[in-house]
Amino acid sequence: MLKRASAPSRLILFLFMTLAVSAWAAQRIKIEIVKLTWIEGSGHIASFHAQAILPDGSNAMLICQSDEKGCAGFQSFSPENVGCDREHMVVTCSETDLGSFLVRRAGNNILIYVPNGTRKYRIVGSW
Repeated sequence: MLKRASAPSRLILFLFMTLAVSAWAAQRIKIEIVKLTWIEGSGHIASFHAQAILPDGSNAMLICQSDEKGCAGFQSFSPENVGCDREHMVVTCSETDLGSFLVRRAGNNILIYVPNGTRKYRIVGSW
């Protein structure tokens, strides 16, 4: 036989669920990506470095490695801001002024919402 929850128990559960949803929504922010650099060597894993400006105006360096799930580069709406250099067997490409992106932040982990999905990066410091 099932026992019905008391009114105080239901109130506590309702408050908990409300706070959980509020906390999740509060972590959705918009950041500006100033520069995205990706480096790839022959037979090596690509790495991505993004210089971002957070909503409070602080700078953050975001990184990920292509062998990490969800890691990849992304493009802006102005692909003319891209340049690449080749030195020996390493190709380094950079794109500037990518614009603003909606993200979900959990500590130092950043999930960036891009037109064709999401990208996972982590904050490793500032620039």
